[in-house]
Amino acid sequence: MFITELFTKTIPWQYTGTVTDNDHRAEFSSGGFAYIVDITDFHHRVEMGGPHEEFKNVFSVTFTQYSEKEGSVDSITGSGNAIAILTTVMEIMKDVIEIENIQTFMFTADNREPSRVKLYNRMASQLEKKGWRYIGPKEVQARSDIADDDFDPSHKPSSVYILTKQPHPHSLMKGTRA
Repeated sequence: MFITELFTKTIPWQYTGTVTDNDHRAEFSSGGFAYIVDITDFHHRVEMGGPHEEFKNVFSVTFTQYSEKEGSVDSITGSGNAIAILTTVMEIMKDVIEIENIQTFMFTADNREPSRVKLYNRMASQLEKKGWRYIGPKEVQARSDIADDDFDPSHKPSSVYILTKQPHPHSLMKGTRA
């Protein structure tokens, strides 16, 4: 069976404000939970080696889920709406990309939640099909120390994902392909 609707149906959402000029906040609700999506200017450049790359104007994507009963919820909710939720997050990202002309995104997934890591991998793969270069957690860890230095320790152990429009450095050399 082939699922053609994967990552196509979104939940209605709205912008609820900005933290600063380059930071955007959107909210939506699903399955008794409210979701807040923050897309913020990381205000750092990210460098990776092997081969050397430098990413400037990196934006961070985070989303938090809340319930009236439990407050902030960090674990998988079990609402059964994971695909619709991530599709909505991707739609918000797409909108902010157009507003800010974003070239690089970073986000993290807690490795203690394998189902979330799997969903994030699927989301990154979908964005890769839309022209983004996906640098997955294993490559990020092998090529840099950003997982150790630039993120809040409360997110560890985590997987760091980078999605960029910047071509691979080897694709810029004569006689090579991306």
